[in-house]
Amino acid sequence: MAIEYGREKIIDILSKLFTESEQEVVKLLLERGAKPESFDKRGRTPLHVAAKEGGPEVVQILRFATPRGFLLRPISLLIATMGNMDNESTLATLRDNDLIRQPDAEGWTAIHLTARVGDTNAIKVLAMVGCRVNAQNNGGETALVLATQNGNVESATELLGWNADLTLRNLIDQTVLMMAAVQGNTDIIKVLLKKQ
Repeated sequence: MAIEYGREKIIDILSKLFTESEQEVVKLLLERGAKPESFDKRGRTPLHVAAKEGGPEVVQILRFATPRGFLLRPISLLIATMGNMDNESTLATLRDNDLIRQPDAEGWTAIHLTARVGDTNAIKVLAMVGCRVNAQNNGGETALVLATQNGNVESATELLGWNADLTLRNLIDQTVLMMAAVQGNTDIIKVLLKKQ
């Protein structure tokens, strides 16, 4: 028996499960016919939400449940290649796919998502294939801001190595250094000051 809910409802249900890492429930929903390739009004699939909200176990479940031909959306393509970043054909696929550099409706790009979860290797690969490290989402946040907010020194250092701009300001006129100071994150502040 397939689960017959509207697209928004499936995304809402699965989003809650991602944050709680309810892997067994996600598996059950998929077994009962929930479609991992469904998307909401903003163009997000369950895979997008899982990548943004965390839950690496759920990301893996959805990665293998999503039909192969569907993996053309930017973050889905990135997730499908995780764990295989050193493969030259994977790099070529990412380099040739313009979608990997495109923002979603909220201005988030693949590099924003990887910085948010602190995947330094993915940040490096995305920068290598031409993703803009200084891209700003609708809130004016860059990947460096997201790495800083999460206290991820390695990701911040990687982004700075790709010339992340310390002078960009968000919608409330704060630079990344100002945000780090407000948070009191001395490790990140030291890294940012070295680059300044």
